[in-house]
Amino acid sequence: LGRAYHVRMLEGKESFDRRYAVEPDCDKRTKDGKQIYAEWKALNPNAEPIDIETMTEIEKAADRVNIFNGGEPEVTFLWEDEETGVPMKARVDYLKDGHIYDLKTFSGADMDIDRLLVNHIVKYRYYTQAAVYGSVLPDSTFKFVFQQTGGILNTIVREFPRNLFLYQKGVNNMRHGIRKFADMYAKWGTEPWFDEFEELDRQNAA
Repeated sequence: LGRAYHVRMLEGKESFDRRYAVEPDCDKRTKDGKQIYAEWKALNPNAEPIDIETMTEIEKAADRVNIFNGGEPEVTFLWEDEETGVPMKARVDYLKDGHIYDLKTFSGADMDIDRLLVNHIVKYRYYTQAAVYGSVLPDSTFKFVFQQTGGILNTIVREFPRNLFLYQKGVNNMRHGIRKFADMYAKWGTEPWFDEFEELDRQNAA
Protein backbone atom coordinates (compact mmCIF):
# COMPACT_ATOMS: atom_id res chain seq x y z
CA LEU A 1 0.00 0.00 0.00
CA GLY A 2 2.78 2.40 0.87
CA ARG A 3 4.53 1.83 -2.46
CA ALA A 4 1.30 2.45 -4.38
CA TYR A 5 0.88 5.77 -2.55
CA HIS A 6 4.47 6.70 -3.44
CA VAL A 7 3.99 5.98 -7.12
CA ARG A 8 0.71 7.91 -7.40
CA MET A 9 1.67 10.93 -5.32
CA LEU A 10 5.30 11.30 -6.36
CA GLU A 11 5.43 10.01 -9.93
CA GLY A 12 1.92 10.98 -11.02
CA LYS A 13 -1.21 9.35 -12.38
CA GLU A 14 0.27 8.22 -15.69
CA SER A 15 3.03 6.28 -13.96
CA PHE A 16 0.53 4.88 -11.47
CA ASP A 17 -1.86 3.70 -14.21
CA ARG A 18 1.00 1.99 -16.05
CA ARG A 19 1.97 0.06 -12.96
CA TYR A 20 -1.34 -0.74 -11.25
CA ALA A 21 -4.72 -2.01 -12.41
CA VAL A 22 -7.93 -2.72 -10.51
CA GLU A 23 -8.31 -6.46 -10.26
CA PRO A 24 -11.73 -8.00 -10.92
CA ASP A 25 -14.03 -8.83 -8.04
CA CYS A 26 -14.22 -12.56 -8.53
CA ASP A 27 -13.72 -15.77 -6.59
CA LYS A 28 -10.49 -17.21 -7.97
CA ARG A 29 -11.32 -20.55 -6.36
CA THR A 30 -14.15 -21.17 -8.84
CA LYS A 31 -13.92 -22.05 -12.53
CA ASP A 32 -15.63 -18.84 -13.62
CA GLY A 33 -13.54 -16.76 -11.25
CA LYS A 34 -10.33 -18.29 -12.55
CA GLN A 35 -11.37 -17.53 -16.12
CA ILE A 36 -12.30 -13.93 -15.31
CA TYR A 37 -8.99 -13.39 -13.55
CA ALA A 38 -7.02 -15.03 -16.36
CA GLU A 39 -8.66 -12.71 -18.90
CA TRP A 40 -7.87 -9.69 -16.74
CA LYS A 41 -4.26 -10.84 -16.39
CA ALA A 42 -3.97 -11.26 -20.15
CA LEU A 43 -5.12 -7.65 -20.62
CA ASN A 44 -2.80 -6.39 -17.84
CA PRO A 45 0.26 -8.67 -18.00
CA ASN A 46 2.66 -6.31 -16.24
CA ALA A 47 0.26 -4.60 -13.83
CA GLU A 48 0.28 -5.02 -10.08
CA PRO A 49 -3.26 -5.80 -8.88
CA ILE A 50 -5.02 -3.34 -6.62
CA ASP A 51 -8.58 -3.42 -5.29
CA ILE A 52 -11.07 -0.69 -6.11
CA GLU A 53 -11.34 0.53 -2.52
CA THR A 54 -7.59 1.10 -2.26
CA MET A 55 -7.50 2.75 -5.69
CA THR A 56 -10.28 5.14 -4.68
CA GLU A 57 -8.56 5.95 -1.38
CA ILE A 58 -5.25 6.73 -3.08
CA GLU A 59 -6.88 8.90 -5.75
CA LYS A 60 -8.74 10.91 -3.11
CA ALA A 61 -5.54 11.45 -1.16
CA ALA A 62 -3.65 12.52 -4.29
CA ASP A 63 -6.37 15.05 -5.13
CA ARG A 64 -6.12 16.59 -1.66
CA VAL A 65 -2.33 16.88 -1.37
CA ASN A 66 -0.65 19.66 -3.34
CA ILE A 67 2.83 19.45 -1.80
CA PHE A 68 4.19 17.28 -4.59
CA ASN A 69 3.92 19.88 -7.32
CA GLY A 70 6.57 22.17 -8.73
CA GLY A 71 9.54 20.12 -7.51
CA GLU A 72 11.56 17.05 -8.48
CA PRO A 73 10.42 13.54 -7.51
CA GLU A 74 12.72 10.68 -6.52
CA VAL A 75 16.09 12.39 -6.99
CA THR A 76 19.11 10.08 -6.69
CA PHE A 77 22.40 11.28 -5.19
CA LEU A 78 25.75 9.52 -5.43
CA TRP A 79 28.71 10.65 -3.35
CA GLU A 80 31.73 9.47 -1.42
CA ASP A 81 31.93 9.66 2.35
CA GLU A 82 34.73 12.10 3.19
CA GLU A 83 35.99 10.23 6.26
CA THR A 84 36.06 6.67 4.95
CA GLY A 85 35.78 6.90 1.17
CA VAL A 86 32.73 4.60 1.26
CA PRO A 87 30.53 5.15 -1.83
CA MET A 88 27.09 6.43 -0.81
CA LYS A 89 23.72 6.53 -2.51
CA ALA A 90 20.42 8.08 -1.50
CA ARG A 91 17.11 8.61 -3.28
CA VAL A 92 15.12 11.55 -1.99
CA ASP A 93 11.35 11.32 -2.37
CA TYR A 94 10.83 14.95 -3.34
CA LEU A 95 12.94 18.11 -3.60
CA LYS A 96 11.30 21.49 -3.66
CA ASP A 97 12.55 24.98 -2.78
CA GLY A 98 15.39 23.70 -0.62
CA HIS A 99 13.16 21.24 1.25
CA ILE A 100 13.41 17.46 1.33
CA TYR A 101 9.96 15.90 1.56
CA ASP A 102 9.75 12.26 2.58
CA LEU A 103 6.40 10.51 2.19
CA LYS A 104 5.37 7.96 4.81
CA THR A 105 2.06 6.16 5.16
CA PHE A 106 0.65 5.16 8.52
CA SER A 107 -2.53 3.72 9.96
CA GLY A 108 -4.21 3.65 13.32
CA ALA A 109 -5.51 6.43 15.53
CA ASP A 110 -5.58 4.87 18.97
CA MET A 111 -3.45 7.63 20.54
CA ASP A 112 -2.57 11.29 20.17
CA ILE A 113 -1.55 11.84 16.55
CA ASP A 114 1.82 13.46 17.32
CA ARG A 115 2.74 10.65 19.70
CA LEU A 116 1.72 8.14 17.06
CA LEU A 117 3.98 9.78 14.47
CA VAL A 118 6.93 9.92 16.88
CA ASN A 119 6.39 6.22 17.59
CA HIS A 120 6.61 5.52 13.87
CA ILE A 121 9.80 7.57 13.52
CA VAL A 122 11.40 5.66 16.39
CA LYS A 123 10.08 2.19 15.50
CA TYR A 124 11.21 2.32 11.87
CA ARG A 125 14.30 4.47 12.55
CA TYR A 126 13.27 7.16 10.12
CA TYR A 127 15.64 9.50 11.97
CA THR A 128 18.62 7.70 10.43
CA GLN A 129 17.18 8.19 6.96
CA ALA A 130 16.75 11.91 7.69
CA ALA A 131 20.39 12.13 8.77
CA VAL A 132 21.63 10.45 5.58
CA TYR A 133 19.60 12.78 3.37
CA GLY A 134 20.71 15.76 5.41
CA SER A 135 24.35 14.82 4.96
CA VAL A 136 24.14 15.04 1.18
CA LEU A 137 22.11 18.26 1.27
CA PRO A 138 23.44 20.10 4.33
CA ASP A 139 21.54 23.34 3.66
CA SER A 140 18.18 21.66 3.19
CA THR A 141 15.22 21.33 5.54
CA PHE A 142 13.89 17.81 6.06
CA LYS A 143 10.12 17.34 6.29
CA PHE A 144 8.09 14.19 6.77
CA VAL A 145 4.78 14.00 4.92
CA PHE A 146 2.68 11.49 6.84
CA GLN A 147 -0.30 10.16 4.90
CA GLN A 148 -2.86 8.29 6.94
CA THR A 149 -4.49 5.32 5.23
CA GLY A 150 -7.71 3.48 5.86
CA GLY A 151 -10.21 6.01 4.61
CA ILE A 152 -9.36 8.83 7.06
CA LEU A 153 -6.96 10.55 4.63
CA ASN A 154 -5.14 12.75 7.11
CA THR A 155 -2.07 14.41 5.61
CA ILE A 156 0.37 15.77 8.18
CA VAL A 157 3.61 17.60 7.41
CA ARG A 158 6.22 17.75 10.16
CA GLU A 159 9.65 19.35 9.91
CA PHE A 160 12.45 17.28 11.44
CA PRO A 161 15.04 19.84 12.66
CA ARG A 162 18.70 18.95 12.91
CA ASN A 163 18.92 20.03 16.55
CA LEU A 164 16.54 17.29 17.70
CA PHE A 165 17.98 14.49 19.82
CA LEU A 166 16.57 11.91 17.41
CA TYR A 167 18.24 13.62 14.46
CA GLN A 168 21.58 13.48 16.24
CA LYS A 169 20.92 9.84 17.06
CA GLY A 170 20.39 9.30 13.34
CA VAL A 171 23.72 10.94 12.59
CA ASN A 172 25.44 8.64 15.10
CA ASN A 173 23.74 5.59 13.56
CA MET A 174 24.78 6.67 10.09
CA ARG A 175 28.43 7.23 11.08
CA HIS A 176 28.54 3.89 12.91
CA GLY A 177 27.12 2.08 9.90
CA ILE A 178 29.50 3.70 7.43
CA ARG A 179 32.54 2.99 9.60
CA LYS A 180 31.43 -0.59 10.12
CA PHE A 181 31.03 -1.03 6.37
CA ALA A 182 34.49 0.45 5.76
CA ASP A 183 36.07 -1.85 8.36
CA MET A 184 34.36 -4.96 7.01
CA TYR A 185 35.22 -4.13 3.41
CA ALA A 186 38.85 -3.53 4.33
CA LYS A 187 38.92 -6.88 6.10
CA TRP A 188 36.93 -9.08 3.72
CA GLY A 189 36.75 -7.21 0.42
CA THR A 190 34.49 -9.00 -2.04
CA GLU A 191 34.57 -12.26 -0.06
CA PRO A 192 31.60 -13.25 2.15
CA TRP A 193 31.58 -11.08 5.27
CA PHE A 194 31.68 -12.40 8.82
CA ASP A 195 31.55 -10.39 11.99
CA GLU A 196 33.76 -11.19 14.98
CA PHE A 197 31.41 -13.78 16.48
CA GLU A 198 30.77 -15.56 13.19
CA GLU A 199 34.53 -15.68 12.54
CA LEU A 200 35.13 -17.18 15.99
CA ASP A 201 32.47 -19.83 15.32
CA ARG A 202 34.13 -20.69 12.02
CA GLN A 203 37.52 -21.06 13.69
CA ASN A 204 36.07 -23.28 16.44
CA ALA A 205 34.25 -25.39 13.86
CA ALA A 206 37.48 -25.89 11.94
